[in-house]
Amino acid sequence: HELVARGTGAPYVELFESFVQDCRSIDISEKLIHALREMKRDFRIILATGNTDALERYSIPRRESMFDIFDDIDNSFRIGRMKYDDGGAYFSHRAEQEGIPMQRAYLLEDSEGTCEVFRALGGTAYLVNSEPTALHALGAIIREMVLENVS
Repeated sequence: HELVARGTGAPYVELFESFVQDCRSIDISEKLIHALREMKRDFRIILATGNTDALERYSIPRRESMFDIFDDIDNSFRIGRMKYDDGGAYFSHRAEQEGIPMQRAYLLEDSEGTCEVFRALGGTAYLVNSEPTALHALGAIIREMVLENVS
């Protein structure tokens, strides 16, 4: 924030307070929340984010319900690497930790590059950038699971 304040001439305190307020007012679609809670019956759901420590410092304390939605929240700031670093080592390690092959892992992601890394490891990735694309991806995952159970 100091760099932005210096570069723009904007007051640091105002910038930082605005940032904190934005973090605290993060909104998650009720439709997505419902769909994710339904999926928790059959899946472990992990939020892996490339955020700074702001998510844990400002967003989660105001949204304790995030722990009802996600089984774990992995923040690149805390784990010390980005999801796509080292050819997606985070994903491989997490799948191993969860005891599942990458072929049974799914990713909803807003970065095509990260989706490509995940796919190269054998996982199924969906590029999402809105509520409708996220809901579509979750529906596709559910349909795939139903088809596997019928076969």
